[in-house]
Amino acid sequence: MRIFFGLKFIGALFSVVLFGGIIFCLTPQAHALNSSLPGDVNNDNQVDSTDLNLLLSNWKTTYAAADFNGNGIVDAVDMSIILSHFGQSTGGGGTGGGGNGQPGTFTNWPCSGCIVHVPSTYNLANPTVLLVALHGDQDYPDYIESVWQPATDKVNAIIFTPLCPENEGCLFSDGQGNLAHSWWGWIEFSTYDDNWIENQVATIAASYNIDKQREYLTGWSGGADFLGYYSIVHSDVFAAVAFVAGGTPYVQSCPANNMAAYFLEGSADTYRYTSGQPTQTWQVFNGCGDDAVMNVLPGADHQGTADALTNQDYADIIMNWLLTHTLNGP
Repeated sequence: MRIFFGLKFIGALFSVVLFGGIIFCLTPQAHALNSSLPGDVNNDNQVDSTDLNLLLSNWKTTYAAADFNGNGIVDAVDMSIILSHFGQSTGGGGTGGGGNGQPGTFTNWPCSGCIVHVPSTYNLANPTVLLVALHGDQDYPDYIESVWQPATDKVNAIIFTPLCPENEGCLFSDGQGNLAHSWWGWIEFSTYDDNWIENQVATIAASYNIDKQREYLTGWSGGADFLGYYSIVHSDVFAAVAFVAGGTPYVQSCPANNMAAYFLEGSADTYRYTSGQPTQTWQVFNGCGDDAVMNVLPGADHQGTADALTNQDYADIIMNWLLTHTLNGP
């Protein structure tokens, strides 16, 4: 089961509503997590049947090596991480090194815990679309990358799914013995680096021919909340943004450049949509005259909204919508 946050502002800290109505505060956490190849239980630099068997033999236990999302139990989320990386290894350009301009999936590049997937159809001669996809609270990049990768492959786009950087202070204790990577939590503390994402994109662009007119943002849950700030402030780089089950109106002013925004929300999402904040965020874009779409799925809860990316093809729908927008264009 995934853990999701609903947030309220209380002074300099946030109070966070967890399943069951438990309220606690995010606080900075100095410890670093193991950011090796996701799914590599035995640390042999490859994800294979050995890792799968280790996970199965420790099913529903607290075995830390197979608890990739750090929720305290080996479960279906950890299984999905192994399956999404099955067959990958750190050899042959599988991690680091920038991929040398070649297609493939690269972990721990250009940053620790991050994933870059370059489609097999990539051609250096052609400028290529880039989608930056941000994970939710307590998530890792694996989940959001697995959701969007089929859609980006279809349109020959590169997908970059960063892990909110632990070494920059983006690691928090949730007060319940878990650690959380929270994009929106990061901007509330002095260690936040507003140039960090752009710096990673610049590293990718040094190895791949990125279409500077078609760089896009998306985020789900806590990642979407963060984009209520980041997308508006960085409208000089990114052409459009997609919010999935989230959105917080950190900025009330219009972006300096056109910034199209798509919102995929669920009417039964009591953690985000019913808070009113995603609608308030949409109103900022809509009030500025930008192309702003609010799509509310009837009866969808928090996870159900994210599931619609795959089981209702909204990843494809949104990806194609993003492609109709260019930097400073319509």
